[in-house]
Formats: sequence, structure tokens, C-alpha cells
Amino acid sequence: MYQEISLHRRLNHKHEVEFHRSFHDKVSVYIVLELCKRRVPSLMEVYKRSRVITEPETRYYMQQILLAVVYLHDSEIIHTDIKNIGKQPVSMSVCK
Repeated sequence: MYQEISLHRRLNHKHEVEFHRSFHDKVSVYIVLELCKRRVPSLMEVYKRSRVITEPETRYYMQQILLAVVYLHDSEIIHTDIKNIGKQPVSMSVCK
């Protein structure tokens, strides 16, 4: 857990959720992350609603996702949970 906190603390990219702070008590560790304001639907919600994600929508979101993954790889970080990216909140039409 503390290694993940350390990694998240050093991230600084517009398509990564911003780390604010962490703290712990005797039982749990808490991580405070950026609040995704003015939330628009996630890709999964868009798909469930219309059953279609258009090619321009796909291109728009995939470009942002890939930029974030490239940033992580350039930072020598491997994202191990890519499968859930479509379920992540989207803030002001920017993938996080």
C-alpha cells in the first residue's frame, strides 16, 4: 500500500487523478485523491445508455487513455488494472 502511495504521490499528468494526501489510523490507510468535478458519464455509462460508442468518441477517449499510459511507462510505472479504465469517472470530458 505504501509503495502505491509513493508512486501516486509523484504522478503529475492531466489524465491521472491527482494525489492530495494520505493518512492512516490503527485499522486503515486513507488516500485523498482529486475530486472529479462536473462529472459526465463514464464510457461504460455511455455504452449502457446508447449501446454504441462512435468512432470519434472512441478515438477521443483512447487518445487520452494512451497518453496517460505512455506517461506512466515513461515514469517506469506499469498500470496493472487497465481493464477498468472505461468505468473511471470522466471529469469535464477529460479521462482520469
